[in-house]
Amino acid sequence: MMYKEQDKFNRKICVLTMATGPYKQFLPNLIASINQYFLPGYDVTVHVYTDEPDSDFPRVRAHFLEHIPARKWYPTLDRFHIFVDSRMVIDGYDNYVYLDSDTLLTDYITEEILGDRVYVQHCGFVNRRGPYESNENSACYVGDENKSPYIAGSIWAFSNEEFWKFMDNAIKMVEADIKNRILPVWADESVINRYSLDNPATTLLDPSYHYPEYTQIITDCWHNQGLDYPCKVLQLDKSKHLG
Repeated sequence: MMYKEQDKFNRKICVLTMATGPYKQFLPNLIASINQYFLPGYDVTVHVYTDEPDSDFPRVRAHFLEHIPARKWYPTLDRFHIFVDSRMVIDGYDNYVYLDSDTLLTDYITEEILGDRVYVQHCGFVNRRGPYESNENSACYVGDENKSPYIAGSIWAFSNEEFWKFMDNAIKMVEADIKNRILPVWADESVINRYSLDNPATTLLDPSYHYPEYTQIITDCWHNQGLDYPCKVLQLDKSKHLG
């Protein structure tokens, strides 16, 4: 889908991220990088879900919503419910982009992110099978016959209609697994990988948008295959920054 220059003044873009506990330290740099590199000229609003919405985040320009992690399952599985619970606040945008808080934009992100269903290939599983959910009783189950690219859970994007469709289906998948006392192996990433098989990408972005700060992935997965990608969205190394 291509967008004309005048669309920049007509389209409303929503960026979603979540940062609680120690992850709040990433917000100033993440949002500064969004302001610098993300869809220049477009009407972009960043919605941050955090447990300290009134904190003074230096250099941060965004809309903060209070989120106190409370559910008993993986916090990352909770996000689908949280987005739906705040629909009155975040509905009405033309496109939605989700970014993990421990990411950093390092180059311009433009109209390639504005498709109906935009997924990003995971940096650690290029041309190799990813760690799909293998429990056949899980709503996220993916069989061994699947050869599709493994999708990153830290960045994805949808048009308005497709976003709410994903939220509805993701919640059904999560609740079915919780009812059966199943936690998907990679939580929200397992959800989107199952969903992407039934709802294929209209745009599949390469690992430039899931570029690892942990360089061993580049050596082991990319260089061994003679591959390389420029960095557009950096995935920060949690062990380095969170201890």
